[in-house]
Amino acid sequence: ALLFTRFGTAGLPQLYFALGLVSFLCALGVSIVFGMLRRDRVYPVVLAVLAAALVGLFVLVATGADVAYPIAWLVANVVLTFQGIVAWGVASWLCDARQAKRLFPVANAAKIAGAIAGAALVAPFVVILPLDALLILWAVALAATLVVIVRAGRTAPAAPVERRDRSLADELLVGFRVVRDSRLLRLLAVSLVLFSVLFFALALPFARAARASYPNEAA
Repeated sequence: ALLFTRFGTAGLPQLYFALGLVSFLCALGVSIVFGMLRRDRVYPVVLAVLAAALVGLFVLVATGADVAYPIAWLVANVVLTFQGIVAWGVASWLCDARQAKRLFPVANAAKIAGAIAGAALVAPFVVILPLDALLILWAVALAATLVVIVRAGRTAPAAPVERRDRSLADELLVGFRVVRDSRLLRLLAVSLVLFSVLFFALALPFARAARASYPNEAA
């Protein structure tokens, strides 16, 4: 909303491409870092970094500089990606295969319920505080999640460290060959690409219509 009202929607197609590139680089970074270090130690650090990044975005947005809004949009999307990786990573660390069958559907239902409740709470929130203060609330929520993970991790076995004999480039090639040789995975890859195209093809006109319909970010 801050991007739409203060920066405009003309640059969204370029931002979509930038998001794709940034997301790809982040995926490579996750593959490297999570493969080298114990994940039970990495997860709290990642959450602390994400919370700090959101506080930094709040300060950046407060400057009112035009460049602040596309940067905030990109970083916020990266934070969403990483918090999803951490959430499911923690779930896979704390649950064995039998527990996962029972608990992962419950966890996903809780995620959906949380998203609905959070969206509903935005309206009364912006009556009291400016919209960019949500960045601070988001950071506080991540910090609280960090505390929960640390406390849960005290009673859980240490997450194993993956030992790799191949370089990252070799592993990417192996992954490509696995997808290439599997008809099911090829169809999945194509469907994911088409889903992304469809999503952004709908998101762009929606963003333009929203910007034209509402006078400010709170509305």
